[in-house]
Amino acid sequence: LSRGTIEQIFLSVRLAAADMLLEEDVPLIFDDAFAFYDDKRLESALKWLSGQERQVIIFTCHKREQEILDKVSRNSVSIW
Repeated sequence: LSRGTIEQIFLSVRLAAADMLLEEDVPLIFDDAFAFYDDKRLESALKWLSGQERQVIIFTCHKREQEILDKVSRNSVSIW
């Protein structure tokens, strides 16, 4: 498997564990979590995250996350 695929599986497992273990929605915080994602995989993940009811905070030094979110999100989104 590619590093991006492994990272995407890891993200899925962590989000599923959080849903199972936590009784209330907590903010999701990501710090350069998508560095190994290709553009297609990143767009898919960001579409899903932007549709969440909970707060999602993404820290990154890349501009592509903001560019993709500007394209796919109807919500007000800021990347730091």
